Amino acid sequence: MLIFLIMNLILLLNLIIAILSTTFAVLDEKKLALYYDGVIESIPVYKDSTTYGALIHSFAPFHMLILPVLPFYFILSKTGLRKMTLFFSHIFYLPILILSLSVFVVVNALLLVPAYFVALGSKVRFALATRRKTA
Repeated sequence: MLIFLIMNLILLLNLIIAILSTTFAVLDEKKLALYYDGVIESIPVYKDSTTYGALIHSFAPFHMLILPVLPFYFILSKTGLRKMTLFFSHIFYLPILILSLSVFVVVNALLLVPAYFVALGSKVRFALATRRKTA
């Protein structure tokens, strides 16, 4: 009986070693990717820079607006940089705001009439159903 227990212990230990070596072989190929994944997860949430954010926010056609005022980024104080960054951020996102707002208004105007008739039909069906129940 004791020999059977010792043999089982040796076999199970050998099985655990085989499983761990297989896992190590699989993960060894991906060690660089796993390292970078860990590094990226450890970076805190990206915060917007209040002084230099407009340099990052600019979209493709609007990044040219930054070039003439780029020297001011070296001259102005932090308060001036914050005001300029806020101003340029508003300028950069203004076309997106106008486009989004216009799409929103047009879609709502187009869906207003069908929504009115759907609500009216629902109310008529409800009124007819309550009329049948009372009759």
